[in-house]
Amino acid sequence: MKAVFVALAVLCLAHAVRAEPPSAGRALFDGLSGAPGQALIGNTPTEATRFACRNCHGRDGAGGTEGDVPPITWDVLARPAANRPQYDARAFARLLSSGEDPAGRALSRQMPRYRLDDRTVSSLIQHLSTLPSLERRGILPDRIVLAVPIPPDNAARATQIAEALSRAAGAVPEAGIFGRRLEIRSIAGGPDTMIPTIANEAAAMVGLVPSDRISLTVASGAGLPVLFPLPALSGAEDPTVLRSLAATEAEVIQALAARALDDGDGPVAVLPAGDPALTGALLARLGGRALPVAPGGRVTTAAGAVLAAELTSDDLARLPSGIPLYAPLEAVAQHRPALQARGVPVVAGFGGGALLRAGAVHPGSAEEVYAGLVVQILTRALAEGGRDLTRTGLLRALGRADLADLGLDFADGRLSGQPGIVFFKD
Repeated sequence: MKAVFVALAVLCLAHAVRAEPPSAGRALFDGLSGAPGQALIGNTPTEATRFACRNCHGRDGAGGTEGDVPPITWDVLARPAANRPQYDARAFARLLSSGEDPAGRALSRQMPRYRLDDRTVSSLIQHLSTLPSLERRGILPDRIVLAVPIPPDNAARATQIAEALSRAAGAVPEAGIFGRRLEIRSIAGGPDTMIPTIANEAAAMVGLVPSDRISLTVASGAGLPVLFPLPALSGAEDPTVLRSLAATEAEVIQALAARALDDGDGPVAVLPAGDPALTGALLARLGGRALPVAPGGRVTTAAGAVLAAELTSDDLARLPSGIPLYAPLEAVAQHRPALQARGVPVVAGFGGGALLRAGAVHPGSAEEVYAGLVVQILTRALAEGGRDLTRTGLLRALGRADLADLGLDFADGRLSGQPGIVFFKD
């Protein structure tokens, strides 16, 4: 089990890369950084990105699940309704700026008014026009296409994941998902070609491996569900597209802080993290037992434990022997030999409790355990989602599916499914 434990952690070592900017209309709809124009709350202007259309109308534009939030896909707006004529571009621009529909009725003040130029309004109409077809890409009468990206800098590992997923998907009875089979499609290349291909062909992206070429930010920018990526999530990702099998980095490090407090009564030295806000949160969590370590400074032997959100080779020389290090398993996995040589005991936190449970029930390689669990989850979600499935509908179905026996629960749009955090002593 220990070997699979570490192998699962090594699968999850993450990197970062920049994404290409979206269209103005999509940026406004999704609330992405750089969305043009302003939103007016009363007479107070603010960034339009704070009031994304999808927040109330759904990522698919089909309307809210509560209250009377209407659908806003263009095929709906361009048809007359019982209480209004159809929208055209001019009427839609007036709606956005004044809150007045084509019948002259003032809509709820809960909908912000916007200051947008004609080009942005036109781009938004174009996005609303394409939403219905985008939502059904990869969902065919006889199959549901799931894409595994194969980045050039981690192609071997990605291929292993794709092959394991294909084997697991091949064992799924078609009758269980409304006569459809699961097709796992490997898509290779760089982000400039791979991401558009996946967005055009697949219902969802699965099995994203760590890569310097395709990060979680780039993947989520494709506009389709990104399911069960291997890199750890920070907790700040977009919950309208991402679902993870593992707890977020923030959840793991906070659990490690609590464990360090429970295991002893001495000061807990905190190595500075790359994110000062995270360091501050850990110091606050530890309260009076926190012992901050200055950047570049050594850990004093007065510490009863050391807490690290991340670990570099330079950090190893700062750790005294005999004092336990509490850190995420992903952070310590590549440094295990050096830590053992220095005599540093390790308590590693791993957010993939669901993966470990799956490995105990169905032993196999890390890739096989991951693939088997993913296909179990998807099979249940697809059965819950019904025949008239969409990309957003798949995410909603994940929230309704009963996954309690798998140790997961994605209800209410949870990013990580709240899997258990497991501690590993070395």
